[in-house]
Amino acid sequence: MVDIAPLPGAPAIIEGIVNVRGTIVPVFDLRARLGLTARAIDPAQQPVILASGARSSAVRVDVAEDFVSIPDADIAASLEDSGIGGASARHVAGVAATADGTTIIYDLAAFLSQSEPDKLDDALATASG
Repeated sequence: MVDIAPLPGAPAIIEGIVNVRGTIVPVFDLRARLGLTARAIDPAQQPVILASGARSSAVRVDVAEDFVSIPDADIAASLEDSGIGGASARHVAGVAATADGTTIIYDLAAFLSQSEPDKLDDALATASG
C-alpha cells in the first residue's frame, strides 16, 4: 500500500491523496460512507484507481479478486428486482448478471453529497499549489 497523505479541507469521506504518475488522486473512504467499521491501512491492501467523469479517484480495497468489463447493454439501471433499496440504492448506478452471480456497479459520484465536490475541488487545488 502506498502512503495516503492527508488532504486538509477535504470532505470527511476523503481519506487523503496519493500520487499516481504525477497526478494527485483523492482516496475515498467508502467504508465510512457505507457505515462500516473503519479499518487501519494494511500494507497488503491495494488502491484501485477509478474514473468518474473527468475525475480520477482511488479506493482502498481489502481484496480484488477480478476486474471485468461489462457492456453497457448488460447493465440494468433499475434496482426494483435487485433487492437493493433505501439509502444503499442511491450509491448504485446499475446491476449486471455475470457468470459469477450479480455484480453491483457503484456510482462514485453519488458517494459525494451535493456540497462535497466543490469542497474537494478546493482542497485539491490548494494541494496542487
